[in-house]
Amino acid sequence: MTDSAVGECCGKDNAHCPSLVIMIELAIKMSNPDLIAHDRYQRLFAPYETLAWLFGMSGSRHYRLNGALMYSAAWLLLICFCLGRGLSFLVMTKEGFSPVLVFKCLLVLYATHCLTSFIMLNRIHRGMLDEFLSLWRFVHCYGDATIPHYKMMRVVTWIGIFYVVAVSIGNGLFVGLGSVDIVTFPFMDSYFFLKELAVYNGVIVALTSVHFSMSQTVYSSICFVIYFEFKALADRMAQSTDDELISRLPEFRQKHFKLQGLTEHANSMLSYYACAVYGLNVPTLIMTVFLVVRETDMDLFSLAVFIMWVGVLGLQIAIVSVVPSFIHYEAHRPLDRLQKMANTLKRFRHIQCVFRELSLFNQTLVSQEIGINGGGFFMITKSMILTLMSVMVTYFALILQFAMAAEVPCACKCDVTS
Repeated sequence: MTDSAVGECCGKDNAHCPSLVIMIELAIKMSNPDLIAHDRYQRLFAPYETLAWLFGMSGSRHYRLNGALMYSAAWLLLICFCLGRGLSFLVMTKEGFSPVLVFKCLLVLYATHCLTSFIMLNRIHRGMLDEFLSLWRFVHCYGDATIPHYKMMRVVTWIGIFYVVAVSIGNGLFVGLGSVDIVTFPFMDSYFFLKELAVYNGVIVALTSVHFSMSQTVYSSICFVIYFEFKALADRMAQSTDDELISRLPEFRQKHFKLQGLTEHANSMLSYYACAVYGLNVPTLIMTVFLVVRETDMDLFSLAVFIMWVGVLGLQIAIVSVVPSFIHYEAHRPLDRLQKMANTLKRFRHIQCVFRELSLFNQTLVSQEIGINGGGFFMITKSMILTLMSVMVTYFALILQFAMAAEVPCACKCDVTS
């Protein structure tokens, strides 16, 4: 395929059709295999592919099938074990609301979160990431010289890899050492941390933590790619003069349209994961904070464990929330620049083509919510995050107020009839 043919394909409004984009890319690969074989787009996610290959989720087709089946069978047995141990609190209702009960609930939610992460990563590695990379190449017309903020994207990727390794090793050692009483869990009474299962517990928790943490880092990397692309486009439009913006308005609108297609495909990969994180972590965070405030006789180490859980849950919610909210903001930021240009061009209404492009661009930005949503139920925006934070802070303040009121001794009864 010649350069003119590539430019013609990139000029069409087919960014919302991944199959057509993949067919175009296949034709380019056949004509010039080195153009896409080891490009910068693929290298950005290569560390995740390598890490996934080590755990049987990637590689050749034959190895991927056998490795995934064997690994999934062992991993799902672990999930059933964690769920069974955690759900056994149903027969211990006489204990009331205790640290043991909360820890079992956390175990159930951890297993459910790991299962959600496992499903998300398998969907991505079964072709959705390749489609995402194809659409990303299509945004730049299959060139790799103009990728904005590429060094920052690489930094985010390697921070994510270090995060996965640190979380996996840290959780494995934490549970393994707790099983041999090097680190004690007085509130557990050896319920889950048995000496006979020390190595088993440590290895299993380390393996599940790979999925648990890798899903967060892959989510963040994909969101950062979209965020930097929208930010670069919005910055170029903001820095352009009116004359330059008029001449390049069709180009900017076409680029924005392609980024919408890229965002929609990313949303199909990530939206249900984001919804699951909110549905699992927000109730867990509320329950854990309630326990920390309510239990006044909890030992220091148990208190430190639950406070650490609060921090981890808050970090997960922030990972899922912050970057998508920036995507929503940057995707709609060109609207301000277009409105300023429209006010400037009111005296040039004879330029019909400019006003047509301007009206189409404005209509797209006003009528569509561009970004990552939570399973189709809500759009992740700055206002949504602020609303969620205000509700949670209000709830925590009420919990603290009731806890302080419970510690105050009751007032003396007075005879009101005298």
